[in-house]
Amino acid sequence: APWMNEGHASLFENASVDSRGKVSIDEDPANVQLLIDNIETAVTFLPSLLQATYADFYAGTAGQRSFKYALAWGLAYYLQKGAPQERNTTFKNILPDFAAALAETHDYREATAQAFKDLDISVFQSNFREFWLKRRGNARHFDPFEK
Repeated sequence: APWMNEGHASLFENASVDSRGKVSIDEDPANVQLLIDNIETAVTFLPSLLQATYADFYAGTAGQRSFKYALAWGLAYYLQKGAPQERNTTFKNILPDFAAALAETHDYREATAQAFKDLDISVFQSNFREFWLKRRGNARHFDPFEK
């Protein structure tokens, strides 16, 4: 799915590897700023991003594409580093559910639908907004590669 593919590509552009081989995923300052400056638009656009085809994702002006990349990056960052720390949500299951559905269906649109099928999208949007505006501090230090 474009949100998964481009979001994680952008996410790992800011990854660093130390001398011991430990990978760290850091925030992208430009994407953070673009996302926060446009948070209400981003939250409203999330369902469309999740349904976007590759043609949809790459369409538009340079500014519109930058926004979609920032939102996809923000979604990947949230799902990797924010959602796993939240209590009483199933959002931490989105990525493994997407991967399992994709392996089964080989259809990114169906995999997205399955990964989000039991979620209240308005609650997800609200948590995403709150994460970016108020709760991302702990995520900066969270390592999604450590279990």
